[in-house]
Amino acid sequence: MKINFLTLIFLFFLSCQKEVWQSGILSSEKTIISFKFLKSDNPVFSSDIEGIISGTNITLITAPGTDGSALKPAIVHTGKSITPSSGAPANFSIPVNYTVKAEDGSEKIYAATVAVQSVYIAGEEFNGTEFVAKYWKEGVATNLTDGT
Repeated sequence: MKINFLTLIFLFFLSCQKEVWQSGILSSEKTIISFKFLKSDNPVFSSDIEGIISGTNITLITAPGTDGSALKPAIVHTGKSITPSSGAPANFSIPVNYTVKAEDGSEKIYAATVAVQSVYIAGEEFNGTEFVAKYWKEGVATNLTDGT
């Protein structure tokens, strides 16, 4: 009787180990969910800047004259790790690559780029006989009536 009881205990522990082994499958998840510049971490901004994620490309649109040489992104991701890490200052005057590593060791590389928003100034101009609606983009005037 003792042998059968010990056999049952052994089989019980063996089945428990099998469940632990099967649940040890490592995830391949490696996705950037959110990428933004928080005003609290980047005083150069008047509000938070939310990144636009499209595939493995991330675009953040900033105002003209923004110094992108030491911006700190706030990044939310799945996976085991991200390099460079969230909150680490980076030089965004050029695209910055972020590598997300999954639990299974696989990696996905994202490219984060800062695009400067164009400046448009709308107004009117008197051409001698009438007022003409115009807008100026980076110093170049365009007539809204005929496009000249």
